Amino acid sequence: SIVLGADTIVVLDNKVLGKPHDESDARHMLEHLSGRAHSVITGVALLIKGEEIVFHNETKVYFKQLAPFE
Repeated sequence: SIVLGADTIVVLDNKVLGKPHDESDARHMLEHLSGRAHSVITGVALLIKGEEIVFHNETKVYFKQLAPFE
């Protein structure tokens, strides 16, 4: 059997942004990301026939300056 676990976080100014609670929270986060760079880090853990494989990947994302209607 295979067990797979994965999660992704966004880091802005050395702070982890959690999942938005609602649409208003999501809009607020997008306003903070607008015109700035942030990191997206995904971690993965696999268990295959008793063997553990664990890794992560970090991607630098550059947001354009968003207009209020975007």
